[in-house]
Amino acid sequence: MKLILLASILFSFSSFGNTKSCKIDSFEKIYYLPNPNGFNSKEIIKRSDCPLDVKRKFNRQIYKSSGSLTSNIINSISEIKNSGYTVELTPNRIQVINLKNEFQKQFNLRKDWTFGKLKMLNKKSAIGLDLESSLSLSCELCHTTGEKNIALEVRNPIKGFSKTHWVQGTVFISTKALIPVRSLSASEPQLSPSLFKKELINVTRPEQYFTNIEQLVFYKLNKSLPEGTGLKFTDLTPINLVSAGIPTKVVLKSGGLVLNGTGIPSQSGKFGEIIKLRNPKTKRMIIGKVVDFNKVLVDL
Repeated sequence: MKLILLASILFSFSSFGNTKSCKIDSFEKIYYLPNPNGFNSKEIIKRSDCPLDVKRKFNRQIYKSSGSLTSNIINSISEIKNSGYTVELTPNRIQVINLKNEFQKQFNLRKDWTFGKLKMLNKKSAIGLDLESSLSLSCELCHTTGEKNIALEVRNPIKGFSKTHWVQGTVFISTKALIPVRSLSASEPQLSPSLFKKELINVTRPEQYFTNIEQLVFYKLNKSLPEGTGLKFTDLTPINLVSAGIPTKVVLKSGGLVLNGTGIPSQSGKFGEIIKLRNPKTKRMIIGKVVDFNKVLVDL
């Protein structure tokens, strides 16, 4: 037992003795765009004698953060702790701001609206500012959906410096859409609710998307639809639900009264279309709306 305790103490001292110190000189404020590839360390680090691996870990932490970061916080992160280095950060406190979140607040987007496909035209992903510098945002048409150009103006009145960075992005609306559970071909024999699921997706024109899952059976695909793609009206072609000359069920409604009968369509009809039918007994022509397979609704 004593041997194990002694070995533990010696290991602790050994680990402590192997910890090295390095410095990272950064900015008081760091504004960044979400980027799956992260960003170049030169964008947020002025100077550093830390190994490249430690600088990359620092980058990753900045990318995950929002709010204040200090030396203590940086050194408490497992990635940094396990690197064998203690980072001395200058300045001691850094303010980290996610630009996407800042755009949402600054331009007062609606709850179900969001920015996406954001990129800086100078191909950077972050802007570092010193204490005396400030950043202002402007966007003329960010109250509408679609592609936008956002101006990020950096000013330093002490140095008489001003520079504008441009960000391109798209304002989307989060809306429910029908998403195929697998890739569907244009030759799909019949569409059914089981082939789709309802999910929220970000789009610029939600009115283009077909959302009535129960009415899928009245249409066929006119092109292939990859898995995960929202179903649009333009992807669908309505099919004939009644055929000319073939007897079909007629539902007559008059106030609260409902009567069922049979009619002979004078033309084929798709869902929602208005067609003429002939009463086979009286030979009288009536007009109704196609509402289902071999079914027409007549409002009297």
